Amino acid sequence: MIKHLLPVLALILVHAVPARAAPAPQQHVIMISIDGLYPGVYLEPQAHGLEVPNLRQLAASGTRAQRMISVFPSVTYPAHTSLVTGVNPARHGIVNNFRGQGVEWYLEAADIKAQTLWQSAGLQGLTTAIVTWPVSYGADVDYLVPENLSFGLENPVDDIRQGSTPGLYDTLAEGAPTSIAAFEHPDGGEQLDELTTRLAVNLVRQEQPQFLLVHYLDADHRQHFSGPGSAGARHSFELIDGFIGELRDAVKAAGLQDRTNFIVVGDHGFVPVHTGINVYALLARLAQGDELLMGALQPVVLGGSGAFYAAEDAAPETVQAMTETVRAHVETRLRHLVSFVPREELEQRGSYPGAEFALAATPGYMLTGAASPEVYLPLPGIKGMHGYLPELPEMATGFIASGPAFRQGYTLPFIRMIDVAPTVARLWGGVLEGAEGEAVIGVYRQGEADADDPMGFRMGNE
Repeated sequence: MIKHLLPVLALILVHAVPARAAPAPQQHVIMISIDGLYPGVYLEPQAHGLEVPNLRQLAASGTRAQRMISVFPSVTYPAHTSLVTGVNPARHGIVNNFRGQGVEWYLEAADIKAQTLWQSAGLQGLTTAIVTWPVSYGADVDYLVPENLSFGLENPVDDIRQGSTPGLYDTLAEGAPTSIAAFEHPDGGEQLDELTTRLAVNLVRQEQPQFLLVHYLDADHRQHFSGPGSAGARHSFELIDGFIGELRDAVKAAGLQDRTNFIVVGDHGFVPVHTGINVYALLARLAQGDELLMGALQPVVLGGSGAFYAAEDAAPETVQAMTETVRAHVETRLRHLVSFVPREELEQRGSYPGAEFALAATPGYMLTGAASPEVYLPLPGIKGMHGYLPELPEMATGFIASGPAFRQGYTLPFIRMIDVAPTVARLWGGVLEGAEGEAVIGVYRQGEADADDPMGFRMGNE
């Protein structure tokens, strides 16, 4: 009797104990930065005179933020490094676009003093790629095409090729321009973005990296030259939207549409500017001919803000005296034009390490360092600026996360820039060492990561 029941019992057991579901296909992440992106571009494109169907679709189909709060200073290279490390500039070491007081850009990934997203992904065995992301020369990724914005380059393509993974550039160069203008040229940003797109599209088609970083520059470029909201800025955002469409098409052609997550981020907003405040002339005026006071502080300006450091040979009491003189003048004569940011606040913000204090301008004004005796100067050729305190509403930038891992049609009131990297790293089960930000777990669809398949989420319903 029992012998006859064995097949029946076996059948019951098979159905009673559910088989382990097959692992979900591995998900991919493409993180795209649009330099100078402001939230209105994707939240209310028509109100801003924009046709950006790709950004609009990604925002509608995924999770988007009403604003992302940048770091201080709100400039490109510190912000982009915070985006991939989850820490503030004082922690990751890229405290400025340039080294010291010169015009030498931070280019080398070795200068980053915190764990990056590409390092985290690599530790999980994922294939990683970078196409023209800031501070990426020498980055330990599988496929590297670094960014080079150095001034005066005869043909930046040559320098980018030399910094790329050996042999990679030439395999990706089909359809790419062979020559582009240097960064300082008004068309340099657009030409670099065209190059970026051709290389990134070919990379997706040929290699299908699991984690890819891409940086688009021209929206920042145009807003500096033409001003925020200008026809030039609108042209740039629409052009970049088309480039993003080409990347989406490449993903679709590679058969990865249903398992690719697009993360679109900005680095800072923009304000229109009309007047420069020349910090060299300001210090000279406040020193009133006292050479010791005059040389006590060394300013480093970044448009919307600037830091003031003690001169190497200056006596501490002289530095303190000049600092108090500047503070008193700012808080009385320059109220509503400039804010004084003391050292203690800079330390709390993770900004301008080692500075005695910083000054932060208000919209319409920017800090300059000109060889002129005049404190207030016109700004020929500059119509837009950033670098201001990140709480300034106009400094808000953008965040979109769209794909199988993220909630659909959801809006975040805000996200901090330092939260982006921990949130992205969680997609592959990574935790960024020393991150100051937190993973925003509310952006994910319901479901939990599978330890055996860290990039494949078992998705539930919302």
